[in-house]
Amino acid sequence: MGHLDRLIICLRVLVYGAVAYTATKLGSGLINGQTLIFTVQGTPWIGNLHDLAGRDAVVVTAFLWISQVPWLAAMVQIERIARAAGRREFLSPRVALTFRRLSQAFLVFALLECCERPAIGLYLAAIHLMPGSPDLAVFDVIRVNILLAAALFFVITRIVEAGVRLKDDADLTI
Repeated sequence: MGHLDRLIICLRVLVYGAVAYTATKLGSGLINGQTLIFTVQGTPWIGNLHDLAGRDAVVVTAFLWISQVPWLAAMVQIERIARAAGRREFLSPRVALTFRRLSQAFLVFALLECCERPAIGLYLAAIHLMPGSPDLAVFDVIRVNILLAAALFFVITRIVEAGVRLKDDADLTI
């Protein structure tokens, strides 16, 4: 078994592990109740998902878990890339399209992650569960590491697309 085969196996194990972790985290949050922690006018405010009424719990749960949909879509795309690499298919239009979908899913994930805390905090303040609007730091809203990773995936996508074009040109020349 070569280095590439071991790398592909590791990548697939990581993808399956990430999906299992996400499912476990979702189930645990629904069963045990997700803890909600905010600061309101310098004072900590702590709540639990189980403390909310039916409709409010559904809305907050949607805010909490909606970002996991593009995350799981990104994991599916990574699995497809690993499967294509296992077939030794590196520079094809299908792989380039998979990288594009991965980039788009990760960008949507990053944007939803940036909106999650402010949306939950403002919703809880709007239904008067919190004594006021939450104090949100810039890093509660802007998740720099996730946004940089999304930008990196777009750069990799452009490199793969350029490689596909160069390969197609080289195949036509021969």
